[in-house]
Amino acid sequence: MSNVTKISAAALIAAASLMTAATANTCAGNFTGFYLGASAGVASTNAKSEFSGDKVTLTIPQVGDQTLNARSSKADNGKTAAIGALLAGYNYQFNPMGVVGIEMQGGFDTTKINLINEEGTFTDLNPIRADLKRNYFVNLTAKLGALFTPSTMAFIKAGIETGKWRLNVNPINASGVAQAKSKSGISPIIGAGVTTLLNKNVMVTLDYTATFGPKMSINDIKTGSNDGIQYTEAGATNKINYRVKSLIQHKIQVGVAYKF
Repeated sequence: MSNVTKISAAALIAAASLMTAATANTCAGNFTGFYLGASAGVASTNAKSEFSGDKVTLTIPQVGDQTLNARSSKADNGKTAAIGALLAGYNYQFNPMGVVGIEMQGGFDTTKINLINEEGTFTDLNPIRADLKRNYFVNLTAKLGALFTPSTMAFIKAGIETGKWRLNVNPINASGVAQAKSKSGISPIIGAGVTTLLNKNVMVTLDYTATFGPKMSINDIKTGSNDGIQYTEAGATNKINYRVKSLIQHKIQVGVAYKF
């Protein structure tokens, strides 16, 4: 279990205790109804990526034939960023202890991860910088909850999420060609949380969501020549392939909603 997941679980337990204490003297709530609200929190994103290139034999003035080494590298990077969202949903309390619901969120995401910064040398090609970022997300989840006080429920949820991830690969050499690729797609999400009714209309929620993002790749990236050397061979502009092999984002959000 990752540290983020452990912290999230501890936060949910603590929030449940606080919410229980805060609502201990309130009358039994009814979660049934449509609601609108907003949330804010943090997203911790982890991306595993790699790049690889081929060896190239070149004729270099005053040096002769030179075989430049292929270069490959792997990276495992993470970043925590601010997020915020508007939300709308509907809950149905089907018995004194059980609640089902559906919720949609749409919001901003300030995530930007520096994936790799590789310098080249005289005998190595492929000096590059790469980053991954996202500006927004939209998700839809189904929820199943159980009341453990008259006005507080714990719930689990599952659903889908979309939001454009953008992978940028920028060769350090001026003769290289920067490339970018965006990918939205549909990603699965799971999560859990705690919701309490402060009164018959106002709900406060703390929830955790894990998003399993898309794999991404950019092939045949021209990285250019190194150290100002002017290569004479047509193959002087080397190429690499860059891949994001896995991408997961952990969100912790606090939300306030008005139930109609």
